[in-house]
Amino acid sequence: MFRQLAILVASEDSSYMPARILVLGGDDPANINTELNTVNVAASATRVVLLENMTRFWSIIQIRIKRCQQGGIDTRVHGFEVLGPKPTFWPVFKEQLCRRTHLFYSTKAHTWCQEVAEDKAQLLQLFNKLNSALRHEQMFADRFLPDAEAAEALGRTCWEALISPIVHSITLSGDHTPTHTHLQVCLSVESDDVGENSLLI
Repeated sequence: MFRQLAILVASEDSSYMPARILVLGGDDPANINTELNTVNVAASATRVVLLENMTRFWSIIQIRIKRCQQGGIDTRVHGFEVLGPKPTFWPVFKEQLCRRTHLFYSTKAHTWCQEVAEDKAQLLQLFNKLNSALRHEQMFADRFLPDAEAAEALGRTCWEALISPIVHSITLSGDHTPTHTHLQVCLSVESDDVGENSLLI
C-alpha cells in the first residue's frame, strides 16, 4: 500500500496532455475492473494526484488515459511519483510503553497488596483504585493508540502487572467468599466505559 500516487504532466504538451484519467485496481491481469478513482486534469496542471491514503492492497494498479486535452488522440506523461507509507515508530514505542506500564503497575500492585494485608478495610478502596486505573488506561487507548491490536497489548500488560498479582494475593488471603464478590464488582466494566479500542483485559 502507498500513501500517494501522482502523475506528472505539462501544459506545453498541448493535445498530448491527459484530460481525464481512470485508475483501476485488480488482483490479477485478467481481473482489473475495480474503479478506484477518476480524475479530470486541468489544462494548467503539472502534478496530478491519482490516489491517496490507500487502505487496501491491490496487486495491480492500472492507469488509463481516457481523454486528452483539445481532443488529442495520443498522449504524453512526464513521470510518476509514488509515496510509500509514513515510517512508524510504533514497534519501538509499543515496547517502551509496555515496559513503562508494567513497571508502574507492578509497583502499584505491590504497594496496594501490602496495604490490604495490613488492613482488610482497604479492600474496598483497592477496587476503586483498580477501576480508576483501568479507566485511565482505557481513555489513553481511545485517544492515542492506533488500533485495537495496540490497545490489546496495553491491556495485556495491565493484566499481567496489576490485576493478576492483586487477584492472586487477595484470593490467597483466606477470606475467599467476600473477596470473590468484590472481585466480580471490580472487574465488571460497564459498556459505556468501553471505547473503540477496548483494552481487552
